[in-house]
Amino acid sequence: MSGKSDTTRINDTLTMIGQAAILTPPIRTAIVNLVNGQFPRLTAADLTAYSQLSAEMSVKNQITAGVAKGNAAEREMRRAIVLLWTAIAKAQVQPTPMAKTQPAMSIGAGVLPAAFSEAMLKAAVVASPQGAQHMFNELSLHPVRFLTTNRIMIRGSAVGGDRFSSAPTGNYQNVCQFYFQYDVAQDRFILGAGADVQLGASHPFTTVSVPAVHWSAVPGVGAAPYNFAGVLGCELTGASFMVTTQFTGCTFNWTNHGGMLRASHVSPSGGGPLTYPGGGIALAQRMMANGAMANAGGTAVAAFGPGAGNAPPVGGGNSFYPNPAANVIRWVSIFGVVKGGAWRLYSQTIGGALQILEPRRIM
Repeated sequence: MSGKSDTTRINDTLTMIGQAAILTPPIRTAIVNLVNGQFPRLTAADLTAYSQLSAEMSVKNQITAGVAKGNAAEREMRRAIVLLWTAIAKAQVQPTPMAKTQPAMSIGAGVLPAAFSEAMLKAAVVASPQGAQHMFNELSLHPVRFLTTNRIMIRGSAVGGDRFSSAPTGNYQNVCQFYFQYDVAQDRFILGAGADVQLGASHPFTTVSVPAVHWSAVPGVGAAPYNFAGVLGCELTGASFMVTTQFTGCTFNWTNHGGMLRASHVSPSGGGPLTYPGGGIALAQRMMANGAMANAGGTAVAAFGPGAGNAPPVGGGNSFYPNPAANVIRWVSIFGVVKGGAWRLYSQTIGGALQILEPRRIM
């Protein structure tokens, strides 16, 4: 049996978290408070859960066979990783222990610092608005680096969609408030049109929201072979961030006309006769052939679709994202950030096994 009592093991780990050389003191304090709030000791059931948690944190009893227990600092990190992931899951009412807690007792010493940092950063988002803002800033400042190691999901909004459909209002701006959160069940960061209280804390941010428009609602589309010269682009102004909802076959288009970047999100889906003939790739190909933005002087669009596109490639990347019809992918996220006074657009493709396939800049 370990010589540490339940209270000593957990309190020592909380002290280590509170003093870690990562994040700011207020954010670390919020993480400690989050953990304490998930494990009260008021009832017999509470005490049983507390004791079970402590047992799961015991390196001596839980370390995988063949893995060295390591020095004191390494053992502290293993305990902290288990504690943090268990607390996040409990805060979001997810089954515990999460799969994320298990590698803490089996990974090598060399990757412990990165695993501890990941647990701290994700706990920070759940624990406080300041922690959520910290990670949102990381996404904004270092998009490709962030997308390379973190899954994102954009829960977009249909608000403003009528401005870009067959009944345009003449107002082509669409600035909304979104929220940045972390979802432990899916291990992904959420950029959503509303805050999900079950996910804990959030960071509100102002963003241009490019709503999806069904292909049949594009002004002047007409009958086959279809004319997409009437696309209406959302003006990327009024905020320094841009989002659009998930892609599973849609085409993202943009133009830069008169110094104004405009973007559109055209969907091929709907089922039956409402589905674009040939699906998403055929829609993208048609956009390449005659797509133009009517509110951008009729400028031809740069199309970024599933398996087809004519967007100028950045850094040798394709002018399109993987086609869901030919590749096992779950979803594609596209967003934009103003950097150095100019817009840059980014995409992330998530594969069927929830792996990050393509984290990259597209414009």
